[in-house]
Amino acid sequence: MGRSVVVSGVVVATALLLACVQCAPSFGGMFESFLDDTTYTPDIQCENINLMTGKCNCPSWTTGPQIAARIINDGSGGQQDGGYLWECYGSSGPYLASGWGGSYQKDDDVTGGHGCRYPNPYTSSCSCPLGFTGITVRVLDDTQNFGSIIGSHITFCWADPSSSESYAFGGVYQALDDGTCLTTNPSTSSCSCSDRFSIHQTIRTLVDYKSGSYSPGAIHVCERGVATMINVHAIPHTHDDVGWLETVDGYYDCCVNNIITTMVDSLTSDANRRFTYVEMAFFNKWWVQQSEDTQAVVKQLVNQGRLDFTIGGWCMPDEASPTYTDMVDQMTAGHLFLKETFGEAYVPTVGWQIDPFGHSQGNTWLYKKFGFDFNVVMRIDHQDDAYRTTNRDLEFIWRPMKSFEAADQDIMSHILWDWYCWPSGRSVSSGFSWTSNSTDADRALLHQKHDNLRSTVSWDPDQFAFWIYNYAGAYQSNEAIAPMGCDFEWQSSEGEFEGLDNLIGYFDEHPEYGLNMFYSTPTKYKEALATYTSLTFPVKTDDFFGYADYTDDYWSGYFTSHPAFKRHIRSSSSLFHAARLIHALASGDVSIAEDELTTMWHAVGVVQHHDSITGTSKSFVYDDYNSQLDAGNVASQSAILESLSTIFPQFSSGWSVCDVPQEESAYCSELAAGTVISVYNPLAYELDIPLTLGVESAMWVVASNGSMLRSQTRLLNGAYELTFVAPSVPPLGIATFQLRESDEPIAENKPYLPGGPTLSVSIENSFYVMNFDSSTGYPTSLYDKIRGLTLSLSVDVLYYVPENSPSNPRSGAYVFAANTPASNFPGPRFGVTTVMGSVYEELDVFLDKSSHIAQRYRLYNSLPFVEITTTVGPIDVSDGYGKEVIVRYTSDMQSGGLLYTDSHGLEFAERVYNVISNQFEVENPISGNFYPVSTAGYITDKKSTMAVLPDRGQGIASLTNGTVELMVHRRLLTDGDQKGVGEPLDDATAIGTKHLLVYDSATTAAAKIRQSALKYEHPAVVLVSSDPVAVWPEWTPMVTALPENIHLLTLQVTQYNIADGAQILLRLHHIMAVDEDPTLSEPVTLDLQKLFADWTITAASEMTLSGAHTLSTLNIGPSIPITIDPMDIRTFAIKMQ
Repeated sequence: MGRSVVVSGVVVATALLLACVQCAPSFGGMFESFLDDTTYTPDIQCENINLMTGKCNCPSWTTGPQIAARIINDGSGGQQDGGYLWECYGSSGPYLASGWGGSYQKDDDVTGGHGCRYPNPYTSSCSCPLGFTGITVRVLDDTQNFGSIIGSHITFCWADPSSSESYAFGGVYQALDDGTCLTTNPSTSSCSCSDRFSIHQTIRTLVDYKSGSYSPGAIHVCERGVATMINVHAIPHTHDDVGWLETVDGYYDCCVNNIITTMVDSLTSDANRRFTYVEMAFFNKWWVQQSEDTQAVVKQLVNQGRLDFTIGGWCMPDEASPTYTDMVDQMTAGHLFLKETFGEAYVPTVGWQIDPFGHSQGNTWLYKKFGFDFNVVMRIDHQDDAYRTTNRDLEFIWRPMKSFEAADQDIMSHILWDWYCWPSGRSVSSGFSWTSNSTDADRALLHQKHDNLRSTVSWDPDQFAFWIYNYAGAYQSNEAIAPMGCDFEWQSSEGEFEGLDNLIGYFDEHPEYGLNMFYSTPTKYKEALATYTSLTFPVKTDDFFGYADYTDDYWSGYFTSHPAFKRHIRSSSSLFHAARLIHALASGDVSIAEDELTTMWHAVGVVQHHDSITGTSKSFVYDDYNSQLDAGNVASQSAILESLSTIFPQFSSGWSVCDVPQEESAYCSELAAGTVISVYNPLAYELDIPLTLGVESAMWVVASNGSMLRSQTRLLNGAYELTFVAPSVPPLGIATFQLRESDEPIAENKPYLPGGPTLSVSIENSFYVMNFDSSTGYPTSLYDKIRGLTLSLSVDVLYYVPENSPSNPRSGAYVFAANTPASNFPGPRFGVTTVMGSVYEELDVFLDKSSHIAQRYRLYNSLPFVEITTTVGPIDVSDGYGKEVIVRYTSDMQSGGLLYTDSHGLEFAERVYNVISNQFEVENPISGNFYPVSTAGYITDKKSTMAVLPDRGQGIASLTNGTVELMVHRRLLTDGDQKGVGEPLDDATAIGTKHLLVYDSATTAAAKIRQSALKYEHPAVVLVSSDPVAVWPEWTPMVTALPENIHLLTLQVTQYNIADGAQILLRLHHIMAVDEDPTLSEPVTLDLQKLFADWTITAASEMTLSGAHTLSTLNIGPSIPITIDPMDIRTFAIKMQ
């Protein structure tokens, strides 16, 4: 490729530059584009930058780029490449003082020649203005783009400029690569530039100098002006997936241990080198295995800024499926480790979200709350990417939430132009790195000495420069990120560093490239960009969903992939949340936090990874992820019992903690009469909590005061289930009950046979009446008893067939591709049953035997929602087709093509049917309209709202007016999307996913949705004992309940010194957004000293969200009032006694 750019840095005094502008300079430099770009746009393929701007563009005082010539050059590999020479002219002229009189191109007089191909704009002909001398150079062009090659000449019009002209043209000369001088510069009478012209533009050419062959050479343009270098931030990094094609430990053993070890050695050997690392799940594992001497070396590297951490969480998280609770926890795990190890100053303030499949508003706001002021992202829709590249909007201010002022949430954001992997020009001639295709023998090499992995890396400077020129053209500043790394790269760090050392040295020795290249980090880039104070960046207020990397290639399947695993995460997270609350309030023993609770803390952190919770890893990796969660659950249960035994000695033996239900509906199984049941409420409000227990037979439930509670026993699939409502369980407290034998008959199941008479069947509670067609089991309407309104409603379980399946399927673990409407399961339906009782009323419908499809509609007497459980799986694929199963809710609401989806449980994002990022048309009206939902999605007609709350992350869409559909399961027979996982999503699990359906006034629905979602995300913890208990545990640790719009997000005793010896993290979240509710969307003031019984706060500091950075120190007294604004989270490090 051609070379261009600045030679020595010419500094022109400001006064002189202004004088030049006043006298209207006429020479603004030139640049060269690649291939057939004959219409100038900012994203033109740039082969040689303009030395005056550092980009393929013109200074602002010129009229803009104009084509001066067509040129055939030798490209980067000797091939014949076509391009165009563009020149930048002043708005008037020509001026002899500038030395520039324009140029023109004239083809040879041959067949296909153009004659005067590009005339001089100053004369409108192939001639020079009066007083200027023509300097003619020989070039090749073609009869048309990629036509026959012919000879041509370019004539540059020159006059000896006055020395006072700031932007000036000092002539040209032409020479071959072998040193032969073809055309001398009249200002020096040789192939050289005058000393007055220290910027040397180099335009590569091929010349028919010798008969029968083309000789490579260059036109050298002598210029004077303000030289603008491109500052190339070479950022060595490795992208280390916390599980994907290998397990976490598998990746560490094969690759990451080598990466970090050799990287530290290489950084130590050369003080100029830098490296960026992200994933604390790996770095923490490596750190604890090192000697004190090695740790001291690493601390010095961190202190010097040569080892830089970005993100710094336990992983690089997904931005679709996680809840904000888990996202905060995974980041906190990494940040507090870094703070404890290296100090507060070295906890990251820069994000590096380079691989998640789309980017959310919620995560961006959380990053701001973590203390980040810069975030790098990459995967955005290809239409949006093309638009931003053309308009140089790849850097922008992200203002993600409507509830906050700009200053409280704006975060500078950067979209990588090309990819997060190596730029063009790198080659490796030896050495070995792990890949998904590596054999066992190959992998064995990785467990030997690092010297065996030694690689020799070289770079082609022309290819690299071409890449940088085009990168720089997509941004406003002259700072460019060169991401030097990729997945599990730098396993032989010294070879990589030596290759980069040589490349950096080459550009130092060849300033004609105009590249000021140096080792850097994202943090250093952020600091450099901040110096461009005159730039104005666009503001973005939405997110980057949907995401298609190519036309009609929407990554919306992973919102649902591996649904059983997504549910396992949700249930495990809820147990961890409760366990650390119990531990903090009952015990506070740091050893329990470190030895037991950290197991789940780290497991939950790992599975937020963007190839874990997404369902996009290999199947055996999910076995490992599930094992980590199982171990965390066991540790959390142990921590609960050990902590409670501090205040209730009876918990030290004879008690167990039931698993939080996942696909099943009941806590524990086959509990016997006499069993004592303690129910822990993990929320800071008094609650009536519906519970279902697996029991041996029909039972009663007795409260601690001896009263008999209403309960309901049913026989389901040969097992008894007892359901009751635990009344008035205190906030963060325990209420205890006992099972007693009952001679009351179990709840009656009333069957309705398919094909029988069509009857109207209904179930009812205090809030709703739900009507069904008994012959089909389908709902027909939902009546709101409070408002007296009826919603026409049907619920269907359907499936999409992957596009073109089975011959050419495009769906895979990542991508959902469907081009035909959803189909009904073939059936036949084989039964509708109702269950009526004092706790709930229920209708069960069995829809399809082959794929085991069934639904349960349940109305608890006292709860303001319909609970709908859909059982699916194993999905039948015996017909040779994969299937993607949805539950569709169809109403008569006029929703106007709008859908609202939560962002991790924070604010709701508005989704417009068939529109992405408020401006781009969706290319597939089915898969392109699916969005991620974590806790709730809804439609509204401004009078009423219908919301669906899932029990795990799923994909959601509203494809027609009044409908909401959620994808609940996927099973595919081929790896149709070919995105890297390398195996089909052949998920044969059976799931029982629950949806809560809320129908309410549009004015008050938000509060009901948010409060129901919070209870859904944080179910009760059930402890059981079959031993006689002298005293039933009853516990009320709070002085008073929190207001209904404030959530105690975190109360956690950590093993870390967070601030001034404080080891307890307290987070309070206002769950309502601005303008969501007429009364609950107001700021709330409360007193921290009056939260917990028998506790006094003795010290408190307000912290960033992860607890890593101190914001302020609170005044301690009998009262510590704080105010929490709508949707805000406030974080404190506290000491208590």
